[in-house]
Amino acid sequence: MEAHLVLAITPQASILVLASIQPGRRRAEQVALVWPTDAHPIVMSEPNIPIPAQRWEFRTDGLWAEQVCEKPHDHWSYGLEAFALEVDDPTELTRTGFGRRVPLGWELDFEATTPSRWLLTDAAPLEHSGAYTQRGTLHGLLLDAHGKTPAEGAAQRWHWWGTKPLAAAGITIGTVGEPMEQLHVPLARATASVQRTPSTLSMEVVDVLGPGEHTV
Repeated sequence: MEAHLVLAITPQASILVLASIQPGRRRAEQVALVWPTDAHPIVMSEPNIPIPAQRWEFRTDGLWAEQVCEKPHDHWSYGLEAFALEVDDPTELTRTGFGRRVPLGWELDFEATTPSRWLLTDAAPLEHSGAYTQRGTLHGLLLDAHGKTPAEGAAQRWHWWGTKPLAAAGITIGTVGEPMEQLHVPLARATASVQRTPSTLSMEVVDVLGPGEHTV
């Protein structure tokens, strides 16, 4: 398994990008979340994408997503054209899978502001297993039925491969203890609990085997 995760906090919206390739399932998975500051979250979660010939360009019905390494450990770009669901109940997606169908897209760039920090995973050599994270900024355009919205804010990126999946990740840019909102997002083999305040964004994965089974 190999996966990338980006969390970002902008004045316009909280943003989550999750992409993974899972050879054991012969599938790829993409999650896209745009949670506007004063509106309901918009979520696209597709767990059954055929593994692509071009490694990080995903295509299936109603979805095109691409992430490109422009410069290792420095600059990634992200493209998305998809149909997503706008939900007003934080548990709706995991209970019924229902929501209001809306278009969702973006043209975004992550640019690092700190060096990558390697994370302890296991004793396997890096060519087989590893994980790291780094802080930066995410900027570009959010696309919806109303047009294009510029967005820019603090971001953090995680990348891991051949190791235990990431169980939790988060970014904080200000005061903690503010009112929190929560959203449950279905994954291929788990559920992601996404929590946000005006200055924090985090994701915790609850595995089907139980919480806390996998930690990076």
